Amino acid sequence: MREAVRKESEIFSELAEICASLGYVHAIASLCYQNDIIEYADTLTPEDMLQQLSRDILVRTEISTLVGLACKKQLNIDLPSPEVIRRYIDKTDSLLKEIHQSL
Repeated sequence: MREAVRKESEIFSELAEICASLGYVHAIASLCYQNDIIEYADTLTPEDMLQQLSRDILVRTEISTLVGLACKKQLNIDLPSPEVIRRYIDKTDSLLKEIHQSL
């Protein structure tokens, strides 16, 4: 049995809601760090760079969308707990994957 796919607009509205959450900017900062840092030992190799080609890495337009949605409301820069930031990130990843599936 196939799961029903929600409309893109519904998913995007939910994404906008989480982006407006208290301290969400810290989740964006964490996402930028984990998506833009390339870990390597002594010398950067082509294999080290290949990790940037993963489907799990957010592209610049996705990050820009999150920043734009966060800026639509009054920004709150209070630092949430690490658990809350993790929930924000997990929900964001889930919603972005769902948007990709709906397209």
